[in-house]
Amino acid sequence: MFRAAWLESRDVGSAASVAEIARGLALPEVADGLEDPTIKAELRQATDAAAKRGVFGVPTFFVGSDMFWGHDRMDYVGRALV
Repeated sequence: MFRAAWLESRDVGSAASVAEIARGLALPEVADGLEDPTIKAELRQATDAAAKRGVFGVPTFFVGSDMFWGHDRMDYVGRALV
């Protein structure tokens, strides 16, 4: 989805578009699970947990308690992992 949104400028804001992208990546289980209430509940729970941890945007990565936000911070994430 990151590639689709930021490199290909594709719409990732609708279920239909996400399903199309997932199927194009040979991930039919992702496309098929978009409306599954169990998966939606898990996503809400994970989103709430992320917000409590201080996440405010994507992509956000944690290495221990250190938070890195933005795709331009991947080199910092790599250094923190060593």
